Amino acid sequence: MLYIKNVICFIFFLLKLNYLYTQQKLSFCFNFWKTFSNFFLWYTLSMDTMSPEARHNNMSHIKSVSKPEVLLRSRLFSLGLRFRKNDKKLPGSPDIVFPKFHAVVFVNGCFWHGHRHCTKFRIPSTHAAFWRHKFARNRERDHKNISALLDLGYRVAVVWECSISGTNQKQKLDNIASEIALWLEEGLATPYIEW
Repeated sequence: MLYIKNVICFIFFLLKLNYLYTQQKLSFCFNFWKTFSNFFLWYTLSMDTMSPEARHNNMSHIKSVSKPEVLLRSRLFSLGLRFRKNDKKLPGSPDIVFPKFHAVVFVNGCFWHGHRHCTKFRIPSTHAAFWRHKFARNRERDHKNISALLDLGYRVAVVWECSISGTNQKQKLDNIASEIALWLEEGLATPYIEW
């Protein structure tokens, strides 16, 4: 509704300016008027036209399966490992669950999970305070979920996106998949590990 009001106000504003300009009552440069109208049109078109509740509803229906996660799962499957995907019964809904080994694997995107000292993570320059707060909440939630899983007796592995993407992706995926297989077979020696 706000979008429609802005467009209507803008159209009336343009009509009034055009009338005044043609009547020679305005003596400013036509290029300024054209630039201003283009900016205002861009501003009104780039505004979010949905209410926060409708936007939340739309975004909650988007599935969040990443390409690195799919590639890693296929490599693990090719090694003969069987698993469940995104088990909602466990804290944090881990990406890969190995019930036989009582172990879980999270495949974290470097940007959204705030992978420190990584080239794929940087805080955006616009709305920096918002992003800092968001990344801090994401890290806190990840830590809480990992702690809860460890308390339940699960072994937890975190695979960062940067470790399985980029140049030589196939080689990286093969290495990480074989390391995960070794980690699963070794028992309870390392309850938490990151790649």
